[in-house]
Amino acid sequence: MFRFRPFVPRLLANPGAVHIAVVLSYVLTALACTWPLPLHFDSAFLGPPDGDLGAYVWNLWVFRHQIVTHHGFPWTTFEVLSLVPSVTLTLQNYTAFADLVAFPLLPRLGIVATFNTLTLAATVLSAYFMFLYALARTRDAAAAWLGGLLFGFSAYMLVRQTAHFSLTLAAPLPLFGLLMLKIARSRSRRHRRWLAVGAGLVAALAYLCDPYYALYCLMMLGFALLYPVLTIVRREQSVLPVLARRIIDGLTVILLAVAAGIASIAAGWVAMPSMSLTTAELYLPMLIVTVLTIVRAAASYRFDLDVTVTQSVDAVLLVAIGGVVVLVLLSPVIYAMMLPAGSPFAVPAPVFWRSSAPGLDIAAFLAPNPLHALSPAWLSRWFDHQPNGLVENVGSQSWVALALIALASRNAETRPERRWFCFTALFLSLSLGPFLRVAGISTYIPTPWAVLRYLPLIGSARMPTRIAVLVSLGMAMLLAMAVQRLRADARRPALFTAVVAVLLVAELLPGPRLLASAKVPEIVDAISTDPRDVRVLHVPFGLRDGLSSRGNYSTNYQYFQTVHEKRLVGGYLSRLPAGAVSQYEDVPPLAALMDLSEGRDVPADTIRRAIDAAHRNRRRLNVGWVLMDKERATERAVEFAVRAFDLQRIGGDGRWQLYRPSE
Repeated sequence: MFRFRPFVPRLLANPGAVHIAVVLSYVLTALACTWPLPLHFDSAFLGPPDGDLGAYVWNLWVFRHQIVTHHGFPWTTFEVLSLVPSVTLTLQNYTAFADLVAFPLLPRLGIVATFNTLTLAATVLSAYFMFLYALARTRDAAAAWLGGLLFGFSAYMLVRQTAHFSLTLAAPLPLFGLLMLKIARSRSRRHRRWLAVGAGLVAALAYLCDPYYALYCLMMLGFALLYPVLTIVRREQSVLPVLARRIIDGLTVILLAVAAGIASIAAGWVAMPSMSLTTAELYLPMLIVTVLTIVRAAASYRFDLDVTVTQSVDAVLLVAIGGVVVLVLLSPVIYAMMLPAGSPFAVPAPVFWRSSAPGLDIAAFLAPNPLHALSPAWLSRWFDHQPNGLVENVGSQSWVALALIALASRNAETRPERRWFCFTALFLSLSLGPFLRVAGISTYIPTPWAVLRYLPLIGSARMPTRIAVLVSLGMAMLLAMAVQRLRADARRPALFTAVVAVLLVAELLPGPRLLASAKVPEIVDAISTDPRDVRVLHVPFGLRDGLSSRGNYSTNYQYFQTVHEKRLVGGYLSRLPAGAVSQYEDVPPLAALMDLSEGRDVPADTIRRAIDAAHRNRRRLNVGWVLMDKERATERAVEFAVRAFDLQRIGGDGRWQLYRPSE
């Protein structure tokens, strides 16, 4: 008869079997967390293709299309924005590593099943590499498994599956941390250098998954270098005289009173007919209050840097080795950036003090996962009303993990390492964005990100909400450490682990996922069978990037392109080339169509001139097909397109109507 209890120790004694069991458990969890997607693997997505997800599906196709069809360089394309010179895809969220993995899968599985396979694989690998990292820290496979589970299937990862595929490719982050840990522990100089090569390889891989993650590797490196040498000690007596402290305290109280008065007048709670104030006036007093508070606190602490010359030289050498590896591996990307068509992408978006991208609401960290079956409907609505919507604002942390970390922290012997509390707190503060928000209310208190966003490289990560992935990594490591130390004190560690695992899975497991149809309208097949080298125009029409839009463009168009494979007149990229919008506005029919797609009132004279220009430039525009979305297109936009391009209706299915210019 099979005996389970003796089997478990034998399994755990076999490292290979442990790793196989861990991977299989994560695969099963991934299937459960995406259910019922496994039943519709080739016909549905976890998010709608007319959102950001459609652009990531298109990435897989265009990478292969550039190589196989055009025998060209996969970081440049004419397939979108086809009226401007070849555009580079270097600062598109291009997911080049996933595109490369998809290369042999696409002809066998099709684009829908390939994308869904990569989505599941991304969560499994993220969980597994977090397991390896936590195992190296704790040397406890059970605790490390829970840490990997928490990271790979966190609310951040599951919600991002619906739109931001590149951000689910988080496996390089714990792998980079693991290599840094091995470098710190290694006593062999040669071994450390080879590990630095590996770290450079992973950092380059992180860039090819999502450029944000390469930057986050750099942030992790900065923390790892600074934390061991920086010491903060409370002084016995503040360096500020008593009078100075009283002046600072008095100014702080006055400014807080002024801020409260401004808020009351702006909200209409206090009527001041002769005075008109808005909440914009709160930024300055709260900035001054924050500076005064920092000065007051800094005077009570001493900051010491203990850096030896030998350690500094070795650290610089290792960083240089890793940097060279990154440059070599990313040389194709760097080459694409240096192309004439690539230089416009180097123009950074301006960073404004008050109106740049906000961060997470601090309440978002304690809110339950909105995908959970027991999550109330109002919570999803609350996330939806946050800046940039639900997907960009979910940072929910596990209550089970928080409770276990708090339980372990009550005793100095079981408390997780202090550095991981600092790591998590640091990146949590950065993910809050430039100004602190609490339950939807802005306090106008600047955070560290208010300053760091102006630094080179770091400032290029324009969405601070995404730093929440490092918060999830820190929480996963803290959980693994807490469980490892609580298990050591538990009378029945196996039972304790099983109970924690059940509670954690029950908390992380979302309800049945809402699926989006991957079906492409049948009329698109008519475009794909056309042998002519022509362009496809969509109505409504436009150009769009991650921050702005001209006209009214949908990524559905690029998803449909994966079927018909014709060049598009418009397009979406994460960052549009400088001058692309103005070049399109110089083409009268396209300028008019963008205005009409936005619902603007275009004068009749402008319409007439645009139609005449369309007739004169018919050969240059080379529009062979026009696909209209009747649910989104205005009547005037449809009427204009029909007249400007002499369209004849070919067919349609209600929402999607296909037209072709008359010969």
